[in-house]
Amino acid sequence: MAALYPTRGPGSYTTPGDTIYSWRIRRTIFDEAGIVAKFGVLPESIPDYLALVGDAADGFPGLPGWGAKAAAVLARYVHLEMIPADPRAWNVNVASPGRLAQSLERNRDRAFLFRDLATLCTDIALFDDVDALR
Repeated sequence: MAALYPTRGPGSYTTPGDTIYSWRIRRTIFDEAGIVAKFGVLPESIPDYLALVGDAADGFPGLPGWGAKAAAVLARYVHLEMIPADPRAWNVNVASPGRLAQSLERNRDRAFLFRDLATLCTDIALFDDVDALR
């Protein structure tokens, strides 16, 4: 599937195999490789990424201490619940893994809430045909 979005927000990039055309400021095309190049994670990790680093456009701050470089943990573990509690098991080169693990543990509920907020819902039945809109 291909989609044209009038935004450049990364929340649009969540479905593997799709191509997203971000046409607002920079006429950019993102496919899976483009998303990995820009964010360092797979498209299916974008909601988890935003949960960690925050998303000002959607109004949630992310977790203390987590930024784009630290979110590289998701390149290995893909989703929040797959990140081991013990940072010695991460086997990822990030600064202050102990502090990051502590932040994730203390803010786990918020991280899952932020991920839910960043996830596009695609399973909602809208209508079968355009006449249903009348």
